[in-house]
This record gives sequence, C-alpha cells and structure tokens, in this order.
Amino acid sequence: MRPVLYQNRPNPFKGLTSISFAIPKETFVSLLIYDASGRKVKSLIRERLKPGNYNLKWDGKDDKERDLPQGVYFYRLWAEDFKDIKKIVLIR
Repeated sequence: MRPVLYQNRPNPFKGLTSISFAIPKETFVSLLIYDASGRKVKSLIRERLKPGNYNLKWDGKDDKERDLPQGVYFYRLWAEDFKDIKKIVLIR
C-alpha cells in the first residue's frame, strides 16, 4: 500500500476545509500549501507520523495567521518517496 492524498472538502471553500491523507507506515510527512505562483504560504504538518488516516483543517490563513486572498492554491503531500499535489480553491 502507498500513501494517499484525498481531495479537500469542501472545494471550493469559504472559512474552513478538511484535507485528508493516509500513510501505511511510520514516516516523515510534510503537507504544505502553495499559492498559484508556487510560493509556500502555509505548513500544515512537518513531522514523523505513525501509520494511519489523518484529517487536517485549513482556515485559509498563512503561516503568520493572515487571511489569504481568494484564489487557487495547491497542497502537496510528501511522505518518503511519495509526492502528490491537489488543487484547492479559496473563496471569500
């Protein structure tokens, strides 16, 4: 089994969205949010996790807790040699 990154819900979102993923074995995991120009705006998680299913919430804020403008963003999961990217739309 490989890690899996699910599409966030709701999408588009206003206020709060859930991002879920699953990892089959203990590994270092990084889940980051990027703006449309490729600039990292938010680190949701960067740590070693045990196997399982995870669900994180994102409120449309950056690492400094500032509201981000509406638009298209991307979230990327890295777990060992697994990488996946999904599109997320924030509306205000």
